[in-house]
Amino acid sequence: MPLESKSVGSGLDRLVLLLLFALVLLASPVVQWWATDHSPWLLPFGIWGLIILLGAVVQRRLDRRDH
Repeated sequence: MPLESKSVGSGLDRLVLLLLFALVLLASPVVQWWATDHSPWLLPFGIWGLIILLGAVVQRRLDRRDH
């Protein structure tokens, strides 16, 4: 039984790390690197897409462990 709680905990840890990664990319001084006038207009959408994709991958792995 402890193995199951550990696997769910590691999945939740990944979600927390993903949230922190998103905060660093979107709400910190890092924004100045990708939000310049010379960056492509599509870059913010790509960053959001990457965060959503990573969240979906983590969620899928959590769902597989539940079954």
